Amino acid sequence: MIIQHIKSLKSIFEILSRGASGKARDSYDGAVNLLAEIDSFELLKNASQAAQKAYLLMLEKPSNLKFAESFLEILIKAIACAYKIDANQRLRLLRDILPQADRRMIKASMIDALTIISDEANLDSVKATIEQFASDQDQYIRDYATAALQDIS
Repeated sequence: MIIQHIKSLKSIFEILSRGASGKARDSYDGAVNLLAEIDSFELLKNASQAAQKAYLLMLEKPSNLKFAESFLEILIKAIACAYKIDANQRLRLLRDILPQADRRMIKASMIDALTIISDEANLDSVKATIEQFASDQDQYIRDYATAALQDIS
């Protein structure tokens, strides 16, 4: 089984890169599904930290923007769906990504991820995190966060 081989940052980055490239049909969903099978909090935490650094480096070249956003979006969704890891630990990882959530796509992905874990993680903490987006400068994100808060209440 492929998931047994996902034990290193290199393999995680390869999956993130293939998913973000969009070259293969269903590569995005496939990458999320594979990474959601990770059962090690430490591995997911290390991958998250390394991916955030890689994301910032990718943004230095404007032509990488779409790839960089997809790369981080896949990671965000995979963290939310990593059912073998405690939901409050996943929430902590998502909150650690918040400083990188400076673009609309990433913010929307973060709100979606928080909504995904809202049934499992501490609801007050999830709501408090989503509320940070409810006062965003972007009207779309404010509305999206408000709708998410209504959905999970």
